[in-house]
Amino acid sequence: MCLKKIAFSVFLLCSFGATAMAQNQTVEYGSADELKDVTKVFVDTGTGMEARENITLEIRKKLREAKRELKFVSKPEDSDIHLRFAYETQTAHGGANPGGVIVKTPVGTVVKILGKDRVRVLMSYRKERRGGRIGIGLGKGKPDIEFAREFVKAYLAANSIS
Repeated sequence: MCLKKIAFSVFLLCSFGATAMAQNQTVEYGSADELKDVTKVFVDTGTGMEARENITLEIRKKLREAKRELKFVSKPEDSDIHLRFAYETQTAHGGANPGGVIVKTPVGTVVKILGKDRVRVLMSYRKERRGGRIGIGLGKGKPDIEFAREFVKAYLAANSIS
């Protein structure tokens, strides 16, 4: 009976290890210059539909001002690049709260998918917060909108008319 439990435990451990190994991607580093001639974009915010909507609306607005356009696709495989935006959470200890404080840091990346297990990072965004407050206002201080604006700057620079 004990041997069956050990064998089952080893099997589970190996299957989890194989799954974890399969999820590792090879990451290459490129530059925002590779945004040249990009036409289709997939915006990945996980389950955060509001952040996705904010990002796509801001990009459309800024590109419309520059008389440019991008197509936003609903399937990752239909895109030239992926815009990924999420919040990393950490527990910070100390201060007035002895149990710690949860700190959410907005992180965004623009990646080009090169293959099943290969991506190239073209640009990244990380907003470190002071005091743990989230800015509220007309787009000022909203991390998802700031990420969209940084992307638009890089995209327009790479696709400038010479």
